Amino acid sequence: MRLDRLTELANFLEKKVEPDWFNMGVWAEDGFTEQKCGTAACAFGWATQCFPDDLELVKISSSHWVVRFEHYYRDIQAAERFFEIHREHAYWLFCPDCGSYKVEEPEDIKLDDVIERIRKFVADFS
Repeated sequence: MRLDRLTELANFLEKKVEPDWFNMGVWAEDGFTEQKCGTAACAFGWATQCFPDDLELVKISSSHWVVRFEHYYRDIQAAERFFEIHREHAYWLFCPDCGSYKVEEPEDIKLDDVIERIRKFVADFS
């Protein structure tokens, strides 16, 4: 596990991302800016800004963006490979309406909730 990378992402989210720039409920759309990441798994979308040498937000169709790590183009698969975590952990950390989040409205997931979730995961596995 790359707990160092998860810690770095949590720190980045806490220090560089404003709460109103964070939305777990929508995919990136044309015209989105760095300040309004807009990916459905926004915490992982912001990881492209935290780790620009390793992760890239790639437009694969007219309306669909994914995070790419090496040759992995599926967001959850890229997350599990980049952070060296199991798939269920990637879902728990980054996917609002799958895995353990199980919320009715992904938009209700706040930035602080995600930062806390990442920090808890790191603490549990340290």
